[in-house]
Amino acid sequence: MIGDPEHPSVICHHQAATATKTIWLQSHLDTTPVSDRAQWQHDPFAGTIVGNLIYGRGVADSKAAIALFIYLAKALRDLPQFNGSLFLGFDAQEESGNFSGIREILHHAPKADVCILGYQSFDEIAIGAWGWLRLKLTTYGKAAHTGSRSKKGRNAVHELIRACSALLELQLEGQTEPFFEFGSTFNIAQINGGEAINVVPDKAEALIDIRLLPS
Repeated sequence: MIGDPEHPSVICHHQAATATKTIWLQSHLDTTPVSDRAQWQHDPFAGTIVGNLIYGRGVADSKAAIALFIYLAKALRDLPQFNGSLFLGFDAQEESGNFSGIREILHHAPKADVCILGYQSFDEIAIGAWGWLRLKLTTYGKAAHTGSRSKKGRNAVHELIRACSALLELQLEGQTEPFFEFGSTFNIAQINGGEAINVVPDKAEALIDIRLLPS
């Protein structure tokens, strides 16, 4: 284990004596929050097996990939004709957006000839991966009481709405290209502004997540 003891990442490196190539298998360990655990039919962290299904937070994203990579690494290592090295990296703090785990792993990773990223929801191999752009859009106005006859102020929330509408008109979502048919995404995730219903807001902010096509 490496990195932050509170959020450790895991690496494993099998170095064959006469290896000429290195395969890097990478996936993330952490999950999104479980929210209200009382709403779960099964313990979100138990990995409950019912029939041929496993229930739990992160089963698909991305514990399934981690399990697959572990079995794959063992199968390759046990092949007499396999003459390569294997590096496995399972990073923490991906879902949080902190990304400290992958940054730590990069300090330990060898130069690889191929890297396979394990992820959920796809029944095919994707060539390339989303890039992402995260924005904090801030608008400023001038505060005033909504009942004032002489001071109307300038509404920062209205300005933010206009700015977000202009971004929506760019149609950044749904762009596709060959081998990447699930396309780009555009998400205005959070909006904050204003102090009281009878006060013109002087500041507003929006957090925006854009997933970009590989170039």
